[in-house]
Amino acid sequence: MKARYVYHSLNETYESFRELQSAVKIILESLEDLKGENPIPISSIFKEKDLSSFPTLKNFLSSNVGIIYDKEAKDSAFVFPSLGGKDEEGDRFQSKDWPWGVIVIKNERSILHELQHAYDYFRSNRKMLSDKKIGKYSKLLDKREWDPEDPEILKSYARLDTEKSAFLSDVINYLRNEVFGDREVDKLPDAKRAYLWFKMAYPAWDQLKTADQKKLAKRFYVYWTKILKGD
Repeated sequence: MKARYVYHSLNETYESFRELQSAVKIILESLEDLKGENPIPISSIFKEKDLSSFPTLKNFLSSNVGIIYDKEAKDSAFVFPSLGGKDEEGDRFQSKDWPWGVIVIKNERSILHELQHAYDYFRSNRKMLSDKKIGKYSKLLDKREWDPEDPEILKSYARLDTEKSAFLSDVINYLRNEVFGDREVDKLPDAKRAYLWFKMAYPAWDQLKTADQKKLAKRFYVYWTKILKGD
């Protein structure tokens, strides 16, 4: 039986989320080094860092996943081999050169989102591509241009396991660091109230299946409870 990428058990731990947040800070400090015609391995950024503080991400941050800062890019993206379709960014990077994909950073706010994608791809040993929903989504984009107002495209995009994983990290990071950023831990709302903010901030929440909303809600409660404990 062909192995499938399993979103809910692959990488969604609070520890990996916190380590990704810390990795973003280091990448932000290195943006000038990421400019240029070609990507560099993510390991180049972290080779001088103490990876003992990244026990979950250690192998990922030591890998040859590519990364580049390009303000002229069409958009921020994680470009992985065999994406196919009308992917202009994908055409820039040959899979033989970057078999573990390339993180393309156009703006600073997108780094966590694309880093989560790259980590999912790496941690799954590329099995992320075996998710049938990605194939269907790519075929949909073969037929029409990306348009967030297109209900079929929006629903297909929102329901991708990869996007649910990245949006979960995005929204929790946004709530803690921007919405409630100046509050001490003991002044933060409890998980029940924070969950209302989470649903409002989560992109295309109403496009998700009820079962997926429940899975994300469960994961949110786990994360927020740990945040309230100061972990």
